Amino acid sequence: MGGEPHPPAGAAAEEAHDRPTGGNQVRRQRKRFVQSVLGLICLCANSTVFAEEPDAAAIDFFESKIRPVLVEHCYECHSGDSKQLRGGLRVDTRNLIREGGDSGPAVVPDDPGGSLLLEAMKYESFEMPPDGKLSAEVIADFEKWISMGAPDPRDGEAAAPAEKGVDIEAGREFWSFRPFEEQIPPTSRFESWCLSEIDRFIAAGWESEGLTPSPDAERRTLIRRASFHLTGLPPSPEEIDRFVNDPAPDAYEQLIDRLLHSPHFGERWGRHWLDIARYADTTGGGRSLMYGQAWRYRDYVIESFNRDKPYDRFIMEQLAGDLLPYNDYRRGQEQLVATGFLVLGPSNYENQDKEQLRMDVVDEQIDTMGRAFLGMTIGCARCHDHKFDPIPTSDYYALAGIFRSTHTLIHDNVSTWVKQPLPVDPETRAILDAHTAEVAALTAEIAQRRSELQSRRAQLPIVTLDDTEADFTGNWSSSGGVKEFVGEGYRYASGGSAVASYAFNLKYPGQYEVRVSYSPHGNRSTNARIVVEHLDGQSEHRVNQQEPPPIEQLYLALGRYEFSSTARVSILTEETEGTVIADAVQLVPLFRVDSESTGARIVADPEDLSGVVVDDTAAELVGEWKDSTYLKSYVGAGYIHDERMGQGAKQVVFRTDLPASGEYDVRLSYNHADSRASRVPVKIAYPGGEETVFVNQREEPNVDGLFSSVGRFQFNNDQTAVVTVSNEGVDDGYVIVDAVQFVPTTKAAVADGDTRVGESSAKSETADAMALLERITALETELSSMDEQLKALKENAPPQPPMVLSVQEEADTGDYFVCIRGNVKNLGEPAPRGVLTVATQGDSPEIPDGVSGRLELARWIASPENPLTARVMVNRIWHHLFGAGIVRTVDNFGLPGERPSHPELLDHLAARFVEQGWSVKAMIREIMLSRTYRLSGAFNETQRAADPENRLLSHQNRRRLDAEEIYDSLLSLSGRLDLTAGGDSVRPGTTSEYGYEFDVGRRGVYQPVLRNQLHELFEAFDFPDPNLSQGRRATSTLSTQALFFMNSPLVVSQSEAAAHRVLHDAETDEERIDLLYRRALGRPPTGDEVEIALDFLSETDSGDLQQAWVSLCQAVIGTIEFRYTE
Repeated sequence: MGGEPHPPAGAAAEEAHDRPTGGNQVRRQRKRFVQSVLGLICLCANSTVFAEEPDAAAIDFFESKIRPVLVEHCYECHSGDSKQLRGGLRVDTRNLIREGGDSGPAVVPDDPGGSLLLEAMKYESFEMPPDGKLSAEVIADFEKWISMGAPDPRDGEAAAPAEKGVDIEAGREFWSFRPFEEQIPPTSRFESWCLSEIDRFIAAGWESEGLTPSPDAERRTLIRRASFHLTGLPPSPEEIDRFVNDPAPDAYEQLIDRLLHSPHFGERWGRHWLDIARYADTTGGGRSLMYGQAWRYRDYVIESFNRDKPYDRFIMEQLAGDLLPYNDYRRGQEQLVATGFLVLGPSNYENQDKEQLRMDVVDEQIDTMGRAFLGMTIGCARCHDHKFDPIPTSDYYALAGIFRSTHTLIHDNVSTWVKQPLPVDPETRAILDAHTAEVAALTAEIAQRRSELQSRRAQLPIVTLDDTEADFTGNWSSSGGVKEFVGEGYRYASGGSAVASYAFNLKYPGQYEVRVSYSPHGNRSTNARIVVEHLDGQSEHRVNQQEPPPIEQLYLALGRYEFSSTARVSILTEETEGTVIADAVQLVPLFRVDSESTGARIVADPEDLSGVVVDDTAAELVGEWKDSTYLKSYVGAGYIHDERMGQGAKQVVFRTDLPASGEYDVRLSYNHADSRASRVPVKIAYPGGEETVFVNQREEPNVDGLFSSVGRFQFNNDQTAVVTVSNEGVDDGYVIVDAVQFVPTTKAAVADGDTRVGESSAKSETADAMALLERITALETELSSMDEQLKALKENAPPQPPMVLSVQEEADTGDYFVCIRGNVKNLGEPAPRGVLTVATQGDSPEIPDGVSGRLELARWIASPENPLTARVMVNRIWHHLFGAGIVRTVDNFGLPGERPSHPELLDHLAARFVEQGWSVKAMIREIMLSRTYRLSGAFNETQRAADPENRLLSHQNRRRLDAEEIYDSLLSLSGRLDLTAGGDSVRPGTTSEYGYEFDVGRRGVYQPVLRNQLHELFEAFDFPDPNLSQGRRATSTLSTQALFFMNSPLVVSQSEAAAHRVLHDAETDEERIDLLYRRALGRPPTGDEVEIALDFLSETDSGDLQQAWVSLCQAVIGTIEFRYTE
């Protein structure tokens, strides 16, 4: 507890071995030195685990992953509030869920296999919840929780019924919600001892307990302590000597100022914040995607601490940096990168319930924001009013409305996160804008040309056969791996005598241009054989399919040939090299079809047709219909079909007022194919009643190949004629709907209406067919050239700004609703956007329409009037300097958290923090210059008995180094520490965290943080779970840590490097031993330590001397002194 003020079990014995006394003991240790010193590490094997309190991270895991699931899926039938308790099981308290129900214990800590709850969730025996199996991710969370020992803070045999509502006014009387004020430092009998106001607050607590402070720490201890606390690095022997021998009265102040201005300060204190920000380079979840640009947020944090960015500004940028104005692009870059704070949380982007995923991300943002800035567990109010704190569910969903109005996710099968380009300098912006405009202009011109091409092609009866309509012999395979291609893919084959045969039945004899489609690639054939059979015989072509096809990068023209009613094109692999591609073959006619001479029309203009024509674009659609132009013939711009979906639920209703009364031939337009429906119901409503006619759309229409007559009916000109086409009862194909034509058949109707009775009056263009084809060819050539221009323009684009993790305002912002029991599919009352009511002094900030409310939320949090923000941050600073906060539950300032040991001091520091412009460095400096901070870690029995947890700070707390400090110290000793700052430290080309091999060299803060795979040293020494926001790390003492120092390849390799270094840097063994201890432990060795080391080296064979030094270095690294500060 309290930053481990007293050595753990085994440490005293370890120290005794580290510093042996007496010549007899020295002589008894003439066995191998490594056995006597390195073996000490094994003493830790019998040590117990020491943490500051029941594992806060484990409780956080329960609160974020377990409790919400129990509330949403289990409490209805298995809690004290259940109308009917099922199976005698309650899961709403720790004792009752472990006790279980009629079938036995539901949860057995540390035994997932014996826990019936997990078995039921997996549907292995019972099936719970009964309305559907939970996701694999949720089940895995429960399995992990049980394996962790099922940590559960829900005390009591039975949960008392929850009180209705939350008493906000009573809640505001709690210490952390009251406004803080400047406090007058108390006086005590230790006044002459005190150097600062902080000392006066601390000393006042000693009097009532009869305590006296320990002596001041010696200078060697102070510089080692201060160096690790401010930079995370050990001081060099030269730095230690310089400080120890500095006669200046302000030598200590100069030391603190130098360390505060070190670029390594931000790396150390930035890492503290990254714990809170749950920083990681991967997303976590099943697939665990690489974020790619997360390192920019890490570097932003480090640089912010180095530059002593005001903490209120730091808050604003992380919550709403994208919304803050800026005059300099570099400020804009910082602000945008800062919003990565909201993106970096763990997310299962594969979740197919996208609304649930969205709300889970919002929940994680709220929980992290609450813990980080306010020290509040707001996430506990997602399913119900907070069980302990005065936070109603309505407050939770007021915040949810803000974050739901924030665009964080881009949904897809596997969703992803929002990325935005970094702002750039004005000159670069001008270049980028000019290039963007050029691309846009060319793209628009290409679109115009392509539109014209499509329009002109529609005037020709182009015939296309895709590979799905060809006949294949030999060994062909299907693929869609290389774009572009026609339809859904293509076929490929190589060698042998495989043949793809495309047989055409042509409606119009004449001359056609033959084109083939293929997708180019480096493995394609350079001499693919293609044979065209035409009226004059056969023509063989050899095609290099590695070269892109020139016509819209899709087709290659083989030549122009005359055909009768049939044509055949074959693609062969015989006598070819490489992979031959068979995709589509297209015949483009070199003539136009004139309906007056041929009796047919492929694409008709409604204006050119006889009678009254109602196109599908003018009809009333019921249900979803799909637009298409895939098959000719059709009227107007295309036709629609029912996608073979929604049988009986789709209709197309044609209505028209006819010009004259009389008899009309009613005709339906469609294009026929084998995939069409064989019995499409067409209902005609006329003055005499209704009649339904069934049309077989697999058969060619009987009027000009375009319309099919459904009968003659009498209509009146004062009554709307109605024809309805539906897919009711259709189950064997697509229903095609194009146009309905009313052709008058009586003289009266002709006289008053259209005189073109029964004739096919489609007008042909006056332009010559060859001229049309020439225009089409010219357009195709122009488009190919323009496509190449566009490709080159994009390939030679100026470097684009990096895309960084960020957020944006949603297009549709607004309030949300309370989700009943946290269920996104069960919405309750509206929840206007807002902030925590209990922590608001005066009126809640007003959130205008059209914005998310993030900026207003950030301003509220960063306000000096907020009672939590400054308190929480100065408490974090205190925690990192003393090993325990004034409030030890640094992430929880609510009712379940601990009360402050020195509440007046906390308020004093909070007020000073705001007064000094929210300067983190100024606050750190003030605390470190106190005499309290400079105390020795030594203590006496009186101190231990009166204050076993050292809450009154009569001495400093002895602390183990964090994982990164141990890592950096190891590399510093070996001389392999690379102090390069910033940049992407994930190995280039990494696409997955699984199997990742960590590089050795750069500081620990730059080691990639992979949510499913941490560095082995970080795993061993309590690196925080990056899935959770944690301001306080556990400190354990485990046998695995001792074994790590004995067996880790990292420790061995760095011991080898350290040995090589001391052998090179000093002449004699005595000098080398002295140098090793100064570098590793910050002090010279004692006489006994020198004697033991020399004795060990003297017993080593000359051939093993190098290895002996390696063992000696590893032994010193393995001592407890290496990884602790006093």
